[in-house]
Amino acid sequence: MKQTNSALTPFRIAVLTVAVLLLLGIALTIARGDRVGVRLVRAAPAEETHSAGSLLFQFSAEMDRPSVEERLLLEPAVAGEWLWNGPTLRFKPTLPWPPGESYTVTLSAGASSRWGRPMLQEARLEFHIRQPRVLWLGPADQPPYQIYIAEIDVPENARPLTDVPGGVYDFTVSSDGLQLVYSAATAPGEPHELFLLDLASAAHHQLSQCALEDADCTRPVWRPGRRQLVYERVELNRQLAEVSASPTRIWLMDLTGTPRTRPLFSDNQQLGHSPQWSADGSTLAIFDPSFPEAGIVVLQPDRGEDAQFIPSNSGSAGGLSPDGSRIFYPEIQVLGDAVRTILRQAVLEEAVITDFTPANLAVDDTAAVWHPDGRRLLLLRRYDGERWTHSPQLYLLDLPTDEMQVLVFDGHYNVSDLSWDAAGTMILMHRFPILDESGQYNSAGLPEIWWYEVESGTLQRIARNGFHPRWLP
Repeated sequence: MKQTNSALTPFRIAVLTVAVLLLLGIALTIARGDRVGVRLVRAAPAEETHSAGSLLFQFSAEMDRPSVEERLLLEPAVAGEWLWNGPTLRFKPTLPWPPGESYTVTLSAGASSRWGRPMLQEARLEFHIRQPRVLWLGPADQPPYQIYIAEIDVPENARPLTDVPGGVYDFTVSSDGLQLVYSAATAPGEPHELFLLDLASAAHHQLSQCALEDADCTRPVWRPGRRQLVYERVELNRQLAEVSASPTRIWLMDLTGTPRTRPLFSDNQQLGHSPQWSADGSTLAIFDPSFPEAGIVVLQPDRGEDAQFIPSNSGSAGGLSPDGSRIFYPEIQVLGDAVRTILRQAVLEEAVITDFTPANLAVDDTAAVWHPDGRRLLLLRRYDGERWTHSPQLYLLDLPTDEMQVLVFDGHYNVSDLSWDAAGTMILMHRFPILDESGQYNSAGLPEIWWYEVESGTLQRIARNGFHPRWLP
């Protein structure tokens, strides 16, 4: 009968030693507690952000959410909600952060992960809301045009962001204010390409290959909150004898990863120009000039290509409400010998169109721009009679109360290209001095860029000899 050797061999001694050490380590950890705990991997913003910026905490593990939220303190207090996505927590204020304000966020120690690991240290974040900056194209009387930038309180420090030999045609700003996409010709007379400008690094990257494809690409419009944009594209057909350039169509570009682009519509007979997004990024409107019936095409790209058509001969895609549910657009109205411009309103879900400009009011309403709160409208309106001016003037209309406020009334200037800053407190505009100081037509006038603060009534010029103004958050 074979006997078993029960003696401890060197191998068995080594295994037992390791096991004992592991048990001692576990016991020591339990006795001392978790001294690492859950870590805060990322906190933003770092020192400064803009009115539409995000407040963010990212943890090293998914958290017990109530244990975090009850330990958060935002000073001064701001109305809003905390939104979770896995281990990441964001704060969405009810209204945009007001420029010029400073905030402190404190997360007290003691919050825990879903598995009970504690957060051992307090976290504190301090940040400031910067004033928006302004971008424009210029000099208007000396092409090629370049993009310029300035702080609103020191416009004399304006500087160019581009130096493109063929000039910049136009540009669009990402909603986070970190990047621009601009259309430019690499040389005079060449087709326009799309380029990305990263403002932090000042790096420029070409996004399109339009010239190689015998096309011209312009008027990019960034989709709010997404890495997407739409733009206008014209097929030049230079290789085809006796064939002119094609009508304008809308293309979509996805900037997630390597840029990819395609026609917005699978139907290559669908024309369009002047694209614009709703502020929430859900809805897109373009103007289709097709004969015999032109009009505005409205769609929600995430839901497919099904679109609503609004007959119109104005050539304008109008102005979408922030949530994409309504649109105001201009229309030419002929009543006997009288011709005027009115505004119409389309409620998209109900497919109801009504005249917004009162029939009994002798005015021309030429444009409407939504306030970010979705309840107020900027109106460009010109009255007949004693209040008549050469060009429409700027008014603010409160839709629920129908109260009208005069913002800027100066018959010497024509006003266009209006936009609100993210906080909804200031208006940026293009102004042209059509009359000189004596009231005569101004043959030497140059376009100007101005901003207006609603609460104080401050109206200030930021640039002369510039056009295409845009806010940079």
